[in-house]
Formats: sequence, C-alpha cells, structure tokens
Amino acid sequence: MRPLCTLFMLVKKISALLLSLFFCISANGQYVDSVEQFLDESNKLVVKKGSASYVRRAYKSREGQWESFTYYAVINTLAEHGYYLDDSFKIKDGQFQTFYANGKPDADVSYYKNNKVGLWRIYSRNGRLMDSSRYKSTGMPFHKGYSWDEDGKLVRYAEFDMNGSGAGYETFYNEDGTVILRGKYVAGFLKDSIWSYHHINGNLSLVETYDSGKLIAFECFDTAGNKQVGKC
Repeated sequence: MRPLCTLFMLVKKISALLLSLFFCISANGQYVDSVEQFLDESNKLVVKKGSASYVRRAYKSREGQWESFTYYAVINTLAEHGYYLDDSFKIKDGQFQTFYANGKPDADVSYYKNNKVGLWRIYSRNGRLMDSSRYKSTGMPFHKGYSWDEDGKLVRYAEFDMNGSGAGYETFYNEDGTVILRGKYVAGFLKDSIWSYHHINGNLSLVETYDSGKLIAFECFDTAGNKQVGKC
C-alpha cells in the first residue's frame, strides 16, 4: 500500500504543477508585447534608469490596448495604473488611478479616447477628497461638481446641463464662504455673459463680459470699489 500511496502523491503533485503552469501561461498569453521605460518628472523618456523619476512597465493586449504600471523609481511604489490605446502612450482610455509617494490615492479618474468621462475624484496627500466632478464621453461636464480645501471647506460649486452640452454655472468661494468668482457657460463649455471676480473684502475686483467664449468687455475695481480706468 505504501508504494501505491507514494505514487499517488507524486502524480498529484505533478498534476498540480502542470495546472499551475497552465494558468501561468494562460495569464501571460493575454499580452503580445511588453516594454519598460524610464521617465523624468514631466513623464518624458530618459535613457538611464539612474536619472529617472519614474519607471513604466506596460503590457500590450491582443486588442492593442496597453495596460501601464508606473512606479516611483527610487522607492519602487506604484505611482499610476491606467490604459492607453497607442504605442506612444498618449491616448488615455479607461480607468486611471494615481498615488502619492506615501501610497495614498491622488486621483481616481477615467478617460474615453483622452476625453474625461464619468466620475472624477481628486484627493489631498492626507487622503481627503478635494474634487468630485462628472463628465460625458465628449469630455463635457454635466450634473454637479464640487471642490474642497484641505480642511474640507467648499471652495467650488458647479452645476451643468444633464445632457452634457457644457452649459451651466460655476462659483468659487473664499475660506469664509464669500464669493471669489461666479460665471456662466453656454453649450460647448464656453464662458458667456457676466463673469464677476471679487476682492477678499467682497467688493468687485473685475467684471468680464463674454459672448460664447469671446471676451468683449471688462471693467476693473480697487478694493474700495472704485473703477480703475485704463488698468487692471
């Protein structure tokens, strides 16, 4: 009985090894190419790894899409994970996640052929949500958008056409809640009508008038509210 038991265990181990090897080959088989690149702070290619700020390791699928993993060169932790449609890594398409060097999330966003799409979230180094905005596949904002400072105070509120035309309004705030900037967009995400800027004391600083993205007039004011002639 002992030799048969030993033979059975040997066959079982060999089967497990072959099965493991099969899955390994299957997993790697989804890629047809791979590349390692060294990048500087601006994500431009450099020749030597020693002079690189980042290292990109990317894998090309049978469909032609690249899955890219970018690491901080010195500490070898993940800086970015995302997908590209082209061999030069210029056309983003799919979900992108970026991370600070401390490992905390920097951004969780998505692209459709380089256009912003879906829900975009941006975070501070301490993990606080700082921006939440939504985009159609055309890159146009829609619904509502918010931005907060590192203390969690609202510094921007925007509301856009739900159809994604880009028409809407946007307001920016000081720490005390007073308005810094307020303006309107028309279709195409173009500035339109009156855009008003304010000093920290609440008085008008600048008033701009737009017509479908074209600045046609402006007026400037000092902190006391006096109009400034010939200068801003």
